[in-house]
Amino acid sequence: MRRIKRSPADYLVTCPPQVLEFCRAARDPQECDEYRRRISMGFPLERAPEESLVLDMQSALWKTGLVRAAGAIDILIAGYAIANDATVLSADHDFVHIAE
Repeated sequence: MRRIKRSPADYLVTCPPQVLEFCRAARDPQECDEYRRRISMGFPLERAPEESLVLDMQSALWKTGLVRAAGAIDILIAGYAIANDATVLSADHDFVHIAE
């Protein structure tokens, strides 16, 4: 069997809200530039979620009593994942609430 080599971009995808959140952790402009360089190794997702999808996700959280369980950025990241059939890999518990 032939072994197929893949680049990191084949495994790591990004979306604008995820890049913003990642770079927000920087402590100075140089560190922000380094974070942007590192995150740019990922492949940007092609489709943005429909407005109705992310608003429905937020509404579902509210209806189950999880009013502040997930922030707007995390809901947008989840929306991008759904729109592009991607999986979110995160230690952020907000995504557990969104998935439920």
